[in-house]
Amino acid sequence: MNFGNLNRSVALLANVGVLAGIIFLAIEIRQNNQLLTAEARQVALQNRSLTLERWAGDRELMALRLKATNNESLTTDELWRIESDFTALISRFEYDYDQYQAGLIPYLPMSGWKSIFARWPYMVALWGSQSDRFSMEFVQFVNMEILD
Repeated sequence: MNFGNLNRSVALLANVGVLAGIIFLAIEIRQNNQLLTAEARQVALQNRSLTLERWAGDRELMALRLKATNNESLTTDELWRIESDFTALISRFEYDYDQYQAGLIPYLPMSGWKSIFARWPYMVALWGSQSDRFSMEFVQFVNMEILD
């Protein structure tokens, strides 16, 4: 075997090795994307579950929601708690929206979001005063798809 044939053989093996590396990298990226999608779905589900558990288990917060819905006056502390709960809830909605836009979760719980705003009218007023805390794209989405 002469030096030229040896050189071509080594180059061929090197190219096969590079091709194998690229294929392996593609497989790893695909598996990583599947893992990210599964994690995003898990977080979204966990957020929804924790919200429902919190609402079901916090009678004081439920009483505050009813008080706000009935337009009863709220103390400064009660108003702060209602606003904090609202901001936390909408932040979870925004997380779901962002993950949906990124293709990491398959759907948005639109009927649930709409029923929350319908059931608790004070949330519409809070949205009007606090929507600037959220991304413009999300604000437009809520205004057009949830509140209309």
